[in-house]
Amino acid sequence: MAANLFSEIEYLKGVGKTRGEKYRKLDIKSPYELIYHIPRTYIDFRAYIPIAQAQPDEYCFLKLTITKKLQPQAIRKGLVICKAVATDGTDNIIINIFNNVYAFHALSEGAGYYMYGKVTGGFTRKEINSPVYIKDDEKVLIQPVYRLTQGLTAVMVRTNMQQALNLMKSQPFETLSEDIMEKYELMPLMWSLENIHFPESDEAAQLARERLAFDELLKLQLGMSLMKTRTRNSTAYQMDGKISISEFLDGLPFKMTDGQMKALVEIISDLCRNVPMNRLLQGDVGSGKTAVAAAACYFAYKNGLQSALMAPTEILAMQHYKTLSDFLEPFGLKICLLTGSATAKNKKIIREKILSGEADVIVGTHAIIQKDVEYKNLALVITDEQHRFGVNQRAALAEKGDSPHKLVMSATPIPRTLALIIYGDLDISAITQLPKGRKPIKTYAVTGKMRHRAFNFVRDRLDEGRQAYVVCPMIEDSESDLFAVKSYAENAQKQDLKGYSTALLHGKMKANEKEKVM
Repeated sequence: MAANLFSEIEYLKGVGKTRGEKYRKLDIKSPYELIYHIPRTYIDFRAYIPIAQAQPDEYCFLKLTITKKLQPQAIRKGLVICKAVATDGTDNIIINIFNNVYAFHALSEGAGYYMYGKVTGGFTRKEINSPVYIKDDEKVLIQPVYRLTQGLTAVMVRTNMQQALNLMKSQPFETLSEDIMEKYELMPLMWSLENIHFPESDEAAQLARERLAFDELLKLQLGMSLMKTRTRNSTAYQMDGKISISEFLDGLPFKMTDGQMKALVEIISDLCRNVPMNRLLQGDVGSGKTAVAAAACYFAYKNGLQSALMAPTEILAMQHYKTLSDFLEPFGLKICLLTGSATAKNKKIIREKILSGEADVIVGTHAIIQKDVEYKNLALVITDEQHRFGVNQRAALAEKGDSPHKLVMSATPIPRTLALIIYGDLDISAITQLPKGRKPIKTYAVTGKMRHRAFNFVRDRLDEGRQAYVVCPMIEDSESDLFAVKSYAENAQKQDLKGYSTALLHGKMKANEKEKVM
């Protein structure tokens, strides 16, 4: 069967079942979806320097000739290191490639390559680790950098990308009218897609990105406009505004700030309407968002209705469960926790409590939106950190009730104008002040050159008896990312955090292992 834009990705020449499975890990199932797998950044191989000028711990562009390839070595289970020696006439350098024998075998002795990677070592012995490379006879020297998964290389993606673009050229289409493109100075769609993947110049890549960004924002705005229309046409539980929550507020071990009270008044005002609430509760870490959410749950309970809070991870769900239990159980509310790691027996018991209405507030992960979870009268849905959930996941939770009110909590500091774009379908309540006695959060952004100073600061805080955590960015939930995180943790124990007690925490660990670390 010949491939078309919307056929299975496996029908592209050279893909097949094995590579197709790799693409599906990146949520790419067709040539069309591959075309919209946009590069994260670009590597400009025109900017290479001599090895002699390469500084340790910096990312560099080099033009090298392979002089010798060494036999791959299995250092331990799950770690294979491939080494090669290269030169450019000014100095020699060792090339290290980890867990990618395919990429290593693609290198040939005597052949020339442009390479980009982090240079390590000193003046006597330099090394470059897991470099991105192309042959030195490659005509296109501005190369895209894609999200990858183990077993899928940049060369494979570029080859298949060209095939997919050729398919689109054979049946081109344009989504914007000429007058809109002229008004906003936008390039045609086909030109933009070609130049986002294989840019003719830096300027071409920027113009392509602007066009695709416009398309993305347009779809976002149209989608949110549709969601707003649907919300306005839906009917929600209309709660009784005469019901007082002063008992709850008076029972708190602290007095809510003016910012918390303002947000709470806005939320309760929404809950007393028969149109579903769609509100974002924004505030820095420690600003008291959870206390406001607990008050909203209490108000729903006093109206005889259920609330649910969904968190993106089990650890966060457990933290919310504990906090909400501390807030609400003294007032007679029954809180239950439902996560994927719960035993089948416990899940069955919890599901029965939810259906019967015995559970007043349900806290959990994606487990609370499974098909076998039924609610008695779910009226308020709360999600923490909306950007971690897909539209389908939030919609699935909302569908558990009869057009429930929705509250989104986020600590992400977003300017109000940008928030209106990202959360266009939501009204916004912002808590701008911290509770009395709570120190303000300070956020700093530093470059790699300030790494040592940053870790000096961390070590000083640790010496004071405090704690720290390091978050490693995960591009995709893949084995290669997990390997990189484990390697980072091992290096931190030996270097930056040597002498301090450290622990590793990641999503593939079992629940009891996570609990032990926490």
